This record gives sequence, C-alpha cells and structure tokens, in this order.
Amino acid sequence: MCQKTDYSVGGTIVEVYEPNVFEVEFVDRKGHTYALETLKAEQLMLLHYCALSA
Repeated sequence: MCQKTDYSVGGTIVEVYEPNVFEVEFVDRKGHTYALETLKAEQLMLLHYCALSA
C-alpha cells in the first residue's frame, strides 16, 4: 500500500565507502543539494517509490 510522503525527507546513496558506510545526498524539489552526509547502514531507512493516482 502506498502512502503520501514528503519527498524532501528522502536521500540518495551517491557513494559507498565501506560495506555499511554510505555518502547520502539530500536535494530539494528543484534539484539543489541541501545536505551531503556520511551515514552508517543502521541510520538509513529503505524507501520504495510508489506512484499515487491524482
């Protein structure tokens, strides 16, 4: 089941430093980076894209 979410809370893994250490980029709706963080796997939550009907 899909739920409406604020897309600004999602990030993208852009680099893997070690098996459980990632560089994650967070961007706004215009595509501008507002944060770049190094995070451990236990700090991440896997999100799945699901199109919602209008």
